[in-house]
Formats: sequence, C-alpha cells, structure tokens
Amino acid sequence: MNREVARLIYTGIQSLRGKPVVSQLRFLERAEKYSSAALTGLQWKRLKRMLAFCSENVPYYKELFDRTGVDVQEIRECDDFRSIPMLTKELVRENSEKLLPRRPLNRIYFEYTSGSTGRPLKLGRDHDSSGAFWAAMYRGLRWHGIDVGDPGAVIWSVASGRKRYRKQKIDDFFLNRIRLGVLDMTEESAENFFQRCLRFRPTYIYGFPSGISQFVEILGSKGQDGGLLKLKVIIATGEVLYPFQKERIEGFFKTRVINEYGSSEFGNCAFECPQGGMHITSENVYLEINRNSAIGHEPSTGEAVVTGLVNHAMPLIRYNLGDIIELSGEKCSCGRGLPLLRLVEGRKVAFAKDCSGNLVNGRAFLNLMSDLFREGGDVKQFKFIQKEDYLIVAQVVRGPFYDNSSTRAIDQGVKRILGPSVSTRIDFVDHIPRDPSGKLSFFVSEILEGNGW
Repeated sequence: MNREVARLIYTGIQSLRGKPVVSQLRFLERAEKYSSAALTGLQWKRLKRMLAFCSENVPYYKELFDRTGVDVQEIRECDDFRSIPMLTKELVRENSEKLLPRRPLNRIYFEYTSGSTGRPLKLGRDHDSSGAFWAAMYRGLRWHGIDVGDPGAVIWSVASGRKRYRKQKIDDFFLNRIRLGVLDMTEESAENFFQRCLRFRPTYIYGFPSGISQFVEILGSKGQDGGLLKLKVIIATGEVLYPFQKERIEGFFKTRVINEYGSSEFGNCAFECPQGGMHITSENVYLEINRNSAIGHEPSTGEAVVTGLVNHAMPLIRYNLGDIIELSGEKCSCGRGLPLLRLVEGRKVAFAKDCSGNLVNGRAFLNLMSDLFREGGDVKQFKFIQKEDYLIVAQVVRGPFYDNSSTRAIDQGVKRILGPSVSTRIDFVDHIPRDPSGKLSFFVSEILEGNGW
C-alpha cells in the first residue's frame, strides 16, 4: 500500500475509534524537547493524578490504601511513593475485577496475554491509553526516519483462533506491514517471506531478536543477500538482544539494530535513539528500581517496577515487571530531555546455582556461546536448562560444520562457570520449541522459581 494512503487510512480509523494517536504523538514530540526538570515535573503531576483517581475509583487501591494507611495527598517525593506495596502478575490475576474503576469510562476493552508462562493475564485498556501506547512507538520510529504508514515487516507470533487471527490480519493491513510467524518458522516460510519483502519493500523489521536471528540464519545458509532490502533500521523487542545476535543481524542486513523496551501491560517503555541512548517514555510510565531485589547491588540496578500514567481502565501502580535494568543519570548526546536506562539483564529467575549454592547470572551461558561462535562453532540454536540435581542440559541444534571440539568447549565452559563437579549433558535436537508467547528462552532454571530467559 502507498505510504501516504496508508497514513491517511490509519490515522482516520484511529480517530474514528477514539484513539488519539496523532494528538498524542504531537504531544510526545513536544515533550521530548522539555528540560529534564520539566519532564520530571510533568511525570510527577501525572503520577499524582493517577493516584488520586485510584484512591477514589478503583476498589483494589482503595482497600490497599486503607489497609496500609497510605494517604495519596501526602505523597510528595519518591520515598513516600515507595510506601505503596508493589503489585505482581499474580495479584493482578487474583484481583482483575477489583482493579477496574467503579466510575464508568468510555470505550474500555480487554486484552489477554499469556507471556512466557502460558497463564493468561487479563488487561483492561481505554482508547486514550491505546493511543498513547501507539504514539510512543511511532515517536521512536520517527527518530529513525520511519513515519506512520511506512511499510514494515514483523517477525513475531501469529494469533491463534479464527477471530483473533482475522483481527490481526486486519490490523497488519491498516498498519501497512507484513508478518512472519516465529512459532512455526521453516526454511520454506522464511524464504517465501524474504521474497515477499523484496516485493513489499519494508523500511524496517520489528520483532523478537531470536526470531530475526533465526530468519537470518536460514537466509544466510541459502546465500540470500539481506542488503537488497535496504532497510532503515531493525527494531529488536520482547527479548534481550544479545551481542552475538546484533552482530549477526547487522552483518546480514547491512543496517543498524536498535532496542525497544516494552511490555503488554504498558506498551513502549523505552526506545533507542540514533545516538544510542535508551530513552524512557517518562510521559507514559514512571520507572523505578525495586530496592529489595536480591541482585540489586547498586541503587540504580535491579528489578524494573513500573507505574502506568495513562491507562485509567486498569491502573497498575508499582507493578514489578521483574526485568533487571539499570537507570542512568547520564545525558544523551541527542539533546532530548528524556531519562535513560541501560537495558536489560533478563529476569531474576534467569540465574543458575553452582554446587555451593551461589547465584550465577545466566548471561554467562550466553557469553560461553558467543565465544564459541567467534571460534567458528557451527550452532544454529541452543538452550541451557538447570535441573533439580544441578545437572546442566544443553540443547543444541547443530549446523553442518559442527564438530566434537564444540562439544568439548561447551562442557568445559559449563564447568568453568559452575564448577568442575557440575555434570553436563548435551542433547542434539532438530528444533528448540519457543515459549507460548513466541519467545525463545536461552536459559531455564528448574531450581529457581520461574521460567528464565
């Protein structure tokens, strides 16, 4: 579809739906030019307004504030705000009806997300917040020369169920984008999608870094040239972008890979600018660190705790996302006043235990495989699992040039990370299944609670 036509259709439909994408985008592009102090003032004003709304209209928070003695009128600084107990996914599941406001709002709708656990989470949205979510994403895209209506390619999950699939197809049409599903990607589907991209001419690719990397692996083995697409940028989202993936993807497409940080609950939370700064969407979210994080060795590093500032349909206050992030006090050379974060270590559960019971960051296994790639190891996919008896199972999809030296390197690397007494088993498999959400976990602990990353 012609990008100008696509832009007119998309903005027109969103306006008819009551989703103020265009006005929110204009606001965000003005706000990013504010000083840091002015942005902090705007954010705090929105936060106070949301707290007042919740104390008056949302049963869950009214009960919580009464029980804990929180007076929202007395919250004047960050330490006051931290007196509000944190919210978790489990609490949202248990209290989904109580988190809805008693005061009726126009145009509330619901989405269900399973995340990586397969357990559904019901999320209420209003059209104002939906407009703000989309506007934040388009602001980030416009930093890289991509506008509303420009053609794009998405490497993501495909909706299940006839109704959801039909809705997704319609949305993709009006967003002027084409989609490759990651859950059932094959050599045939990847090659067909590449040929479709050559005809469609997307300006960007957006998707899971593991899915984009798998796409590149298949196309590279077939001798395809990703540079033919002449992409402006590739946006990695939904998972941690690892250095070996970034290097592989950028080398194939001959363009830059940048990060977006977001969630189903809050939409876009941060977006990387052309100068490399990861800018927090501080107009829409209040982002802090859980100071009680077991791995938060520095005050600026720990689990991400997020408060939504724009969604009144199901307000989430001090919601523990669990991603490990570092807030930065530095200023970006781009000149925007938006604060910065350094992204993202993964989840707290993405830690192994050595035989002495010490926690070891699961990133160590990624570093092991990155070193193997640099030495020429031919591994297409991998996943490490720590079993209850401390056994490490390495699932490996071998390439045609894989040899025994790579097997020895993996075994020795695991012992170097967790100690010489740790047992390793390498299972050679044809395919590593993805999580229900379409994400691919590289490390899973069955010792620590949770799924991993």
